[in-house]
Amino acid sequence: MTGGKAVARALSCERVHFLFEYTGSHVLHIYDALRNEKSIRRITVRHENTASFMADTVGRLTGEPGVCLVTAGPGATNSLTGVATAYASASPTIHLSGATPPKDQVGSFHGVDDPFFLEKIFKPVTKMSTRIDNPSKAPEILSKSFALSKTGRKGPVHVSLPQQFQQQVAKVGRYECGEITSRRATDSQLRRISAMLGDSKKPVICLGEEAVHLPAREIIFLAEKISAPVISIIEALGVFPQNHRLFAGYFDEYFEHPISKRVIEDSDCMLIIGLRPASPCAKFLETHGSPNKAFLYEEPVPAISEVPAAIGNVNLNTHLLAQSVSSEEQIDRRNWLHGEKLATHKYTTNQIAKWHKTIHPGYAMTALIPFLHNNCILATDVGSSEVWVRDCVTIWHRSRHLYAGQYGAMGFALPAGIASKLLYPNRQVISIVGDGGLLMSNGELATVAQHAVDLKIIVLNDSRLGMIWQLQRQRFAGRYASVDLSRVNFAKVAQSFGLKGVRIEDRAELRRAYEQILNSKGPGLLDIVIDPEAPYLF
Repeated sequence: MTGGKAVARALSCERVHFLFEYTGSHVLHIYDALRNEKSIRRITVRHENTASFMADTVGRLTGEPGVCLVTAGPGATNSLTGVATAYASASPTIHLSGATPPKDQVGSFHGVDDPFFLEKIFKPVTKMSTRIDNPSKAPEILSKSFALSKTGRKGPVHVSLPQQFQQQVAKVGRYECGEITSRRATDSQLRRISAMLGDSKKPVICLGEEAVHLPAREIIFLAEKISAPVISIIEALGVFPQNHRLFAGYFDEYFEHPISKRVIEDSDCMLIIGLRPASPCAKFLETHGSPNKAFLYEEPVPAISEVPAAIGNVNLNTHLLAQSVSSEEQIDRRNWLHGEKLATHKYTTNQIAKWHKTIHPGYAMTALIPFLHNNCILATDVGSSEVWVRDCVTIWHRSRHLYAGQYGAMGFALPAGIASKLLYPNRQVISIVGDGGLLMSNGELATVAQHAVDLKIIVLNDSRLGMIWQLQRQRFAGRYASVDLSRVNFAKVAQSFGLKGVRIEDRAELRRAYEQILNSKGPGLLDIVIDPEAPYLF
């Protein structure tokens, strides 16, 4: 069997349904073998970075590794940002790329002087970065890669596949999927945390990126048992239902929602699930919250030894803790929390109502809520567009909020929306993006059209890099630099790709425009020209 066929067989055995890819001369033997794998749907992207974004999205939504395949050299380095994004967000991803032969000459095509430079580049942002030089080793290495990607703290794995390996014929053994081992916290760890929660009167549950695959029923059971409000980092918005009375917003090292701020300050104990102790968000909680805290996270990291922690499978340990914890001392804070939500909602509404002529981005987002399905997926970008979605939509409406995460890569929303809709064709999926983010990935509108992806895209168009403009206004006394963008009519851009495109500049047209795009069949883009001067709400 050739190395190319060994790779194709491995993907089939691992039940990979979607392969996000961009071909090239250094991976052609793999593509030739993939022609016989009818169960694998190949999605050809327009830039390699969006292939890794899409693979990351599959990992986030399913807990199973998403897979992308790119050519050697620039194909691989172009997709590095998406791999780093997956690493920061603990998303299981398999990144396959072509590679130059280990003994290739200096200055080879798609190579540099060091033939192992790709493995070195990807090593810091993956759980493993390796290469396969002999087809006989393919089952062992690929099986290990898939298993490692979803074991412990999930994350990406990079595998280089040289041309020589793809063509070489060797005896290749049977492919066996690797075993996933789940680490259980010790009884003493769980007892210590259970006792702390049992003695607490005002606990709060904080969800991190490792909690995104935690079943909602487990968090609901635990939260209701100990009357604990639940807050989450932005990446985990939607894991705990937003319409639950104990949901209390989000927290972040840079942004804090007023509801979650009050909850953190009011608590006497924090149970932090799926967030590593040394992370910036964990340090934010340490600075603003109770000194009584406990962590549940996947893998050992350098941490303060005296802080109670249950290390191992987050899902399993959360379940075990929920079964053992006492619920006698806690104060029922649901009515208090409901009052905080009403006050915040009133403040938000009043701030937005001050804008009358132009389209306030908060108004555009609150007007979207009546059109959203329950448990829809909202794929957001990095920048002001995500802030407005978070503060005006996903805080109030039950939805899964997809966000590039701590790595902060722009251009995420469109490819994340494409992958989400391919995975869940019967769920409502909307990509919400600013003009800056869309300009980084708008070639994928061709991917939407080619594969007839019924994705809806909303552009909050302010002709500037909105978040950086806000930061320059707040921190540099309005000394703006390099934030203005040329005006682009994205509705016409969408139409040029064969998509439905609508553009509005008057708030009176907003409802009808939403009806046109969201209630129609087939992909569509709504370009909303928003007021660029609107300050953030919080």
